[in-house]
Amino acid sequence: MGSFYRHCLRPLLFLQDSEVIHNRVLRGLSLSARLPGLPLLADACYGASDLPVALAGLKFPNPIGLAAGMDKAAAAVPMWERLGFGFAELGGVTRHAQTGNDTPRMFRAVADRALVNRMGFNNPGAEAMAEALRGWRKREQWPMHPIGINLGKSKVTPLKEAADDYAFSFRTLQGLADFFVVNVSSPNTPNLRELQDKNALDEILKTLRAVNAAVPLFIKIAPDLSTEAIDDVLDLTEGDEEISRDPVDLEHIAGAAAETLAPIAAERGVVLALDVHGSAGTVRGDPRRIRQAVEHLLRFSINGLGPGGRLLLHVDGDADSARIIVSDDGPGMSQEAANHAFDRFASSASVGPGSDPALGLGLPLAKRFVEAHGGTVMMLSQPGEGMLMTIGLPRG
Repeated sequence: MGSFYRHCLRPLLFLQDSEVIHNRVLRGLSLSARLPGLPLLADACYGASDLPVALAGLKFPNPIGLAAGMDKAAAAVPMWERLGFGFAELGGVTRHAQTGNDTPRMFRAVADRALVNRMGFNNPGAEAMAEALRGWRKREQWPMHPIGINLGKSKVTPLKEAADDYAFSFRTLQGLADFFVVNVSSPNTPNLRELQDKNALDEILKTLRAVNAAVPLFIKIAPDLSTEAIDDVLDLTEGDEEISRDPVDLEHIAGAAAETLAPIAAERGVVLALDVHGSAGTVRGDPRRIRQAVEHLLRFSINGLGPGGRLLLHVDGDADSARIIVSDDGPGMSQEAANHAFDRFASSASVGPGSDPALGLGLPLAKRFVEAHGGTVMMLSQPGEGMLMTIGLPRG
């Protein structure tokens, strides 16, 4: 069958526009699922040997699944199992139906044996998908392998209403899937990747778990996030962690943070200086989280400085509290922008001169880590006068 496809069927398919043939194949598979005998024939030709995998309480007959993007309308649900897949991830689907980007939007890269698409999250909407899935179940053609659904945010929904948008689709489709994927990585939905912010994701996941805490949830993030940003998102999988209350030597924390960021500063031609006052002392808390908070502030500042820029990390304190101050001589920003720099929906473009999308995660996370210790964080800035960011931590 493989030779027939490569030498006979594939050349015929390639005579047609890639999106046109994509849709025709889906319609053909949908029709085949309804015709007696054809699903069994497909299984005989393409059915895979069992290579069972257990994950998140689910049993997969094999680890190779159909990714989201192929079947956005649940048009051919019974056939994916017959074609050898160990699971099928349907969608992406959004609360509201979407037509997607203008055509052409799907392109063959023949030399690379690849397909490039910028479909724009076109889909019939959550309610239409639910109706299609109930139809397959009513016809008693529900597959034995796990079914997942990829959830996206509707393009028309503001970011601040994202959690409710995801929850509507989740509520509409629960009971019709074995797992769900929260998609916050599509480049085709404006500003969607800002939902990779840990606080924003936390709100989305808590909202979905309030609807149904039993169904497994996975998160789809962009592949080009920095290592630090990926670590931030992965922190969500740990749940609401307990902040340790160990003695934390702030001189050691500041030195370690400065050492970590020094190569990045040097690469940008930024002079990073460290000044730890004898009154810095210790606080009680989680050394890893405090260090991460300091590093987020340093990274944000470095990203806004050009060659010759100067950055100072200063630590001091008194009997009741300690201060960690990050200051620079960069271009600064308005105080109004500075007041929103730690907001979870603030982007690097809206709060400062930096261009790294991961910075939209860093400052809100720094605030979260500091406040978990009962501390405060603030920024003072004016255009042309640099920035000054201060972390205040109680001793106890």
